[in-house]
Amino acid sequence: MSRTLYTLEGLQKLAEIVNQARGHMSYRDFGDKIDISHTTLRRIAQLEVKEPEISTLAKLAPHTPYSLEELIAICQSSNAPTRVRTYKTAEDVLPAVEELPPTEAARLAQMIIARLAGLKT
Repeated sequence: MSRTLYTLEGLQKLAEIVNQARGHMSYRDFGDKIDISHTTLRRIAQLEVKEPEISTLAKLAPHTPYSLEELIAICQSSNAPTRVRTYKTAEDVLPAVEELPPTEAARLAQMIIARLAGLKT
């Protein structure tokens, strides 16, 4: 019987992450965009890959809210947290904000202004 470092729960969460990152794109289009075989992406999403390559996770990470280390931790987790990252300062959040498309950055700015003004969005 072979053992794996990754848990079923963690791989299920990774499948969700792949599908969220892919959005409405086909596996082929998303794979071309991030330089991962569409077959590999589909197999991850269908839980057919028991130990995703680190290089695959490294290519996937920039297209998700997670770092490579967080994706590995998610795959290994028996509880597969929905949120691994904890932000404590504005500087912690800035790298993620800089990756947002301009329209999403503008929405975020509006939400922050509304929060500071005591309004709900």
